[in-house]
Amino acid sequence: MLYLPNDLGFFPNSSEQNLQIHTLGRCTFARYQQRDSTRHLPVCMQEHVLIFVRNGEKIFHNGAQELHLKKGECTLIRAGSYTISNITARGLYEAYLFFFNAPLLTALAHKHKDLLPANILNPRENPHKSSNENPRKLRESLCENLQGKMADSKAADKTPDSIKSLASDDSGKITDPALQNIIEGFSAHFECNTRYLEPMIELKFEELFLHLALSGNKAFLGFIRELFATTRLGLGELFAYCEREFLSVADMAKFARLDNASFWREFKQYFNISPKKWLDEKRLLKARFLLQYADKNVSEICSDCGFSSPAWFIARFKEQFNQTPKQYQKALQRI
Repeated sequence: MLYLPNDLGFFPNSSEQNLQIHTLGRCTFARYQQRDSTRHLPVCMQEHVLIFVRNGEKIFHNGAQELHLKKGECTLIRAGSYTISNITARGLYEAYLFFFNAPLLTALAHKHKDLLPANILNPRENPHKSSNENPRKLRESLCENLQGKMADSKAADKTPDSIKSLASDDSGKITDPALQNIIEGFSAHFECNTRYLEPMIELKFEELFLHLALSGNKAFLGFIRELFATTRLGLGELFAYCEREFLSVADMAKFARLDNASFWREFKQYFNISPKKWLDEKRLLKARFLLQYADKNVSEICSDCGFSSPAWFIARFKEQFNQTPKQYQKALQRI
């Protein structure tokens, strides 16, 4: 049994099969090539994956159903699915695999929340919907939900329709010329000496995300809806991957899907500082950057960074960096 993407680094390359992997930050994608049609390797998908057939044909089996993909076609497979696949005949089979993990989906969904259907980020049942509930009960409720999902997943292995239910049509195939063009843009990353292209990888994953979401792909939107309906990332993981700027602690709590009191308590327990101090430190780092590179005065930078008053901003900046914003600017001018 091969567990993907964790086992990608242990894949046995040979003359009959070859795998190239790229992982950068939250993004993992791979190119798989196979020539031997007799190989039947069982695979468990640990993350949601988009599989695109670039050359040849392949048949995917999930227990009670098979999906036949030809060149230019792709499919979405849910995390936790078990599949066996084989190519239809001798000759080169080539596929691209794009893995969408929970932190990546969460960050992109929040970044583009205004473009997504209203029910995606606000599912009917939110495990933290009531601020009056006991936090222990909330955690117990969440665990029960997750255990239920695991039980449902095991039951689905006996009578699976995972590929069919996740597809944009009844067959499970996605035939989309525009999506194909986006995917072909990853080809250059499998050539030699392409490290200079690495800064573009997250942007390309973001383009994939937006195309799948805005084209109304039911399978992909289902991934996002399920993520927000049944799970909540740990605060450390959530805020480590989050690149957005927050307006207030209440905005942070809303992002974490917790009431203010629970969020404040859990955040301080994890980071050993209050969310207010964490937010101020982020703002001060932004202010220092703007003081160095932006052609703005202290009052303008204070406003841009969300501080309530110039006096408060100056006091906090001096406390953090041992000099006032104006002194910092003058010191830079002397360099």
